[in-house]
Amino acid sequence: MHHKAPEIRTHCANCGSMLAGKHCHECGQKAGVHRLTLHELSHEVWHVFTHTDKGILRLIKDLFTHPVSVYEGYFGGQRKRYFSPVLFFLVTAGILAYLYPHVFDYEDEVTNRHNEFGREMYHLVKYRALILLPIEALLLWLVFHKRFNLAEVMVFMLFCLGFTYTIRIIVMPFYFLFISNKTLIDNILLIVTYLIILLHGSLVLARKQPAYILAVLILVNVFYMMDGFLQLYLLFGDKMLDNQNVHGLGNAIKVMYTFY
Repeated sequence: MHHKAPEIRTHCANCGSMLAGKHCHECGQKAGVHRLTLHELSHEVWHVFTHTDKGILRLIKDLFTHPVSVYEGYFGGQRKRYFSPVLFFLVTAGILAYLYPHVFDYEDEVTNRHNEFGREMYHLVKYRALILLPIEALLLWLVFHKRFNLAEVMVFMLFCLGFTYTIRIIVMPFYFLFISNKTLIDNILLIVTYLIILLHGSLVLARKQPAYILAVLILVNVFYMMDGFLQLYLLFGDKMLDNQNVHGLGNAIKVMYTFY
């Protein structure tokens, strides 16, 4: 396909500044631009995922291999080096929200279980995340406010949760290979999520100091129970501690920490 040559401009098409080179000195956009094409759009999508400096794949790799440098680098001003924490959280959460319902569909097809209760519980995940994320960040900040401001704690949560969602996305094919063991895979991923948040919190927020590691451990368990009680409330309302699945506060906590 023949592409129209870029239009020669004297001023930046993005911000209007006078051009004096191949890129605008104010906003960084290329001086030569042309009409948007599907080729360029697809290149931008690919660029987002693979860019050497700030692509999402680079971020995921670094969170796997040396997570502390990701958090400390971003807090220290390396904003261009890494993919946006907000976009990372939204992209991974969106992909997971799209893929996981297909696991229930496949389970229905193969095992004929028709686990509508489990499907409804998962449907509530997005609401729980939106409600709990700011509350969890606030609680973390109250404990670690001498070291981190609220925005930094929020970035920690976005990176950390996005990373746990990434793990779940990577493991997704195993559901289809071992669908009869779906509950086991769910529980393993739940434990892995718990351990990742605990590990990252201990390394980044607590900085390996025993007293602060204990605080992280307590907070992670508080978050876990908050998520469980919110889930029960969204499912059962005021009857959340008095229904066929849960009988009282103590049994509710026991159920949360019981894996089948």
